[in-house]
This record gives sequence, C-alpha cells and structure tokens, in this order.
Amino acid sequence: MTAESTSRSEPRLLLSLRQHWIRVVIVTVAALIVFGVVWWYVSLPWEWSNIDDPGFVLSLESEISQNGFLGYLTHVWFMINVDLTWGLFRPSYWLYPSLVYGFPIGIAHLIRLALLLLAIVGPIVAFRRRGADITTLVMGTTLIVISGRFLFEGLFFVSLQELSGAAFVGIGLIVKSNGGRITAWTVAAWFKSPFSWLLVGEAVALWIEGKRRQAVVSGSIGLGTLVTAYVFARTGSYTSGYSLDYGALWRAWNNVPRLLELGTAFTFVALLWWLITTSTRLRMDRRSAVLGFGWLGYTAHLLPWGVTGNYAAAISYLLALFLFSLLTSPQSANLGRKSLALALPVLLAMLSLNWYARDLHERNATAKGITQCILTSSSDSVFISQGFGIEAVRRVEEKVRLRDEKWNGSVRMLGADNVSTGSTGILFVYTRDDLEQLESAPTRPVCSLPRAVAFDSQ
Repeated sequence: MTAESTSRSEPRLLLSLRQHWIRVVIVTVAALIVFGVVWWYVSLPWEWSNIDDPGFVLSLESEISQNGFLGYLTHVWFMINVDLTWGLFRPSYWLYPSLVYGFPIGIAHLIRLALLLLAIVGPIVAFRRRGADITTLVMGTTLIVISGRFLFEGLFFVSLQELSGAAFVGIGLIVKSNGGRITAWTVAAWFKSPFSWLLVGEAVALWIEGKRRQAVVSGSIGLGTLVTAYVFARTGSYTSGYSLDYGALWRAWNNVPRLLELGTAFTFVALLWWLITTSTRLRMDRRSAVLGFGWLGYTAHLLPWGVTGNYAAAISYLLALFLFSLLTSPQSANLGRKSLALALPVLLAMLSLNWYARDLHERNATAKGITQCILTSSSDSVFISQGFGIEAVRRVEEKVRLRDEKWNGSVRMLGADNVSTGSTGILFVYTRDDLEQLESAPTRPVCSLPRAVAFDSQ
C-alpha cells in the first residue's frame, strides 16, 4: 500500500467514526428526551375517573387477594360473568382490566397515551407507504386531532373501549399483510363490536381482489361478531334497550343531527380550506373504500343507541381516517402555497390540543381534589350533586376507599328530599354548574376545584 492510498483511507476512517458517534449522540439524546417525557407523564398526580376505573382496581385486588397470581386469570372470568349480565360481547375487554389495572395508576395512564399514539401513527405510516408526501401527512394528522375530542378523553377515562379499539385499527393500518390487518381489526372489534364493519369492508375488498379465503375469514369474523353481540344484547340488563324496530328508526333519525358536533364541523372546515388552497381533489381507492365503509357501518350501528359523548369517539376517528385516505398530494404547489394550505388546519389542531390538555387537567385535578377533600374532611357523610351522574356516587366512594381502606363514611346523591344544606356534619360537593343553579349558594368552600366546589356544613 502506498503512502498516498494510506492517507486517503485515514480521512475516510475518521469520517466514518465521526458519523458513527454523531448517530450515537443523536440516538442517546432522543432516548433521554423520550425517557424524560415518559417519567414526567407517569409522575403526574393522576386520579381514576368516575367511570368504571376504581371498580376494576378493587375487583382485581379482590381476585388477587383470594387467588394470588392466579387472580389475574380469575378476574377474566369475573369480567365474562359481568358482560353476560350486562349483555356485552367484548372478548378483548375481558382481558384488558387484568392487563392494565394491575399497574400503578401512572403506568395505566401511560398505556392509554401509547394507545392514542398508535391510533394516530398507524394511518400516518400507512398513507406514507402509499406515497403521501409530508405536507399531506401533516394535513391528515390535523384532521384526526381536530375531530378527536372524545378520543383524547380516553387518556383520562382508562376504561373506555373506543380508544383501545382505535389503537388496534391503527395497528391494522401499520401492518402490511392482510392476515395481520384482519387480526388487529378483530381485536378492535372485540373491544367494541361496531368496529366489525371494517372487517366486513375488508372482506368485500379482498373478495374483489380474488383473495377468497382471506375474504371469507374477515367477513366471517366481522359478521359473526355483529350477530353474537346482538344476541348478547337482547338479554342484557345494560343493552336490552337496543332493538331493531320502528322505535330504532325513530331514535336513529333523531340522532342524525347530533353527528355534527363542533369538532366535526371544524374538520370539514379544515378539509375545505385544504382543497381550495391546494387545488387538489379527493381520491377514492381500495383503502379509503374500506375505511369509508367501516365509518358508515359504525355510525349506522350506533344511531339507534347514541352518537354523543364517548360514543362519538370512534365515529369521529373513523371519519377522520376516511377523509385522510381521500387526500392527494399537492405535487404542483410551491412551499408558500403548501404553508398556506396547512396554516388553518394546523391552527385548529393546536387550539384543539390546547383545549384537550386543559380539559384533561381539569378533569383529573377535580377528581383527585374531591378524593383528597373527603379524606381531609371531618365529615363521614358526603353528598354529591346530580351533575356528577348517578355512577359517580359509587365511584367516588370506591376511590376514597382505595386511598384509605379504613374510611367508613358514605357517599350519596344530593336530592331535595333526602337532606337539607342546613344539616350538620355533612360534606356537600357540587359541580360548578349545579352550584350556579342554587337559589342561595353556600359560602366559604372547604375545597375549590376546577369543576367542583365542596362545602362543609360544620
């Protein structure tokens, strides 16, 4: 080897080493940032919601105390018995409480964040693979965020199945194989049966492509899940009101206007702005046809039951995915035009995220504050106003007992016929809306929270 060739190889070696260490530094810094965010999120002062969560924690603790490690398995049987009584067919959810509520509360909420990220990242990966450029991917992501009010509420309500199902819809979009997608969407449908319409739509697409065996599998699972869920619902204490009759048509008709909530309206505003500024057109293909069929099926499925609140989470999510899949890349637009096209959607998405974050903080701070207020109060008799909902009576009491198992008080719903605000030795907890409706509101609250106020009658 000559001196000249040696001198050339040394710079290449140094350059290679320098690039290697740059990559190491970047990966290390990124890992530290992710770890810091995860640690911060887990360390937040979380509280369980007033829907299901504390009950699942207590039921799992009971099973473990009786059966040891096998309690995680016996709790699955407990969930099956509960759903047989309620009339719910959701096999994925029979496993879910044993997998999530055995963790500390911060980890449980971190799992929910991971599920949300899967629901958002899934379509981004899928449509990038299909050829969408970065501008189109950003636009599609804003559609999911803007319409995602109720989906984001799943970060606080750990028990809600809509976010769990949406995560597996996202996983189904990530995987490349038809079998993997059918498996992921089956898990989603077994969290919430209306997701089965995605499997039915996938079956139709596979059949047209000549993939008859996979089509039969997807269609059988989808239709089988829908039929089984209907059979369960006919005798359930919770679902028996869901019936396919003339009353169902009337309820569905009355629910149609409720589909257009504020987030959905802003989603269409963002989409229209994008189409006008980019001069692009929407394009239907195989993937968008399946997602559109899934959205229509899910919506029609819930119209006789309800399409507001948490029920709207998956409807809005599937609509956003469908619209995302219709977008085409603005190939001829320059950077200024692309920036203008994204300006309004990104602004609406940022405003939405700010609202979601504030809503999450206020919900959690109020729930945790009520628990602490009861524990620090000298009153063992607690009355909560009707604005919390009837289920909150049980859940608030369960959360107090989770914090102090020796607490022997009671939580009841405040009504005109069961107690007077002039009584002594009682803690009254009002939502702020209920408090504003009182003719003479109490003074000097013992606890003032973002969405509730507590007064001690002493």
